[in-house]
Amino acid sequence: GGVQFYAMDNEPDIWDVTHTDIHPARMGYDDLLSTFMEYASSVKSVDPTAMITGPVSWGWTGYYHSPRDRDQWEKRPDRRAHEDLPFIPWFLREVGRRDRASGKRTLDVLDIHFYPQGAGTFEGKTDPATSALRIRSTRALWDKDYIDESWIGEPIKLVPRMKDWIER
Repeated sequence: GGVQFYAMDNEPDIWDVTHTDIHPARMGYDDLLSTFMEYASSVKSVDPTAMITGPVSWGWTGYYHSPRDRDQWEKRPDRRAHEDLPFIPWFLREVGRRDRASGKRTLDVLDIHFYPQGAGTFEGKTDPATSALRIRSTRALWDKDYIDESWIGEPIKLVPRMKDWIER
């Protein structure tokens, strides 16, 4: 008790870049799932009232692929080895299956990160064009007609997309 939410770490899909001292190897779908299940189950065994969040993915490519697919997006071998499902829907399905089999819930809140990818949005620029892009980029969260102004180049519609994946 006392802690309401436990995030099952932070952006494990880029640990091989950000935390090489702890996890230097790229994780795949199965690694991400087993790590989540191990720690979420451990937390729930000690604090059954805990609300667990996960998988705490870093962003757009993490919603669709594992780190093992990085640098080979078109071939996407890890994703193809998992029914060619985007990572988040696959993860939600697998956690749900394991939770139903055990009779214990491990995932309470889908937790993902979103960083606008438009040019200049992270360089600390304060010019009017970059500021306007930052404001417009929030439309990627909800607007089904907004074409993302970055390398993504398609409607992100993040909240409706995630709601749909959760519902399925």
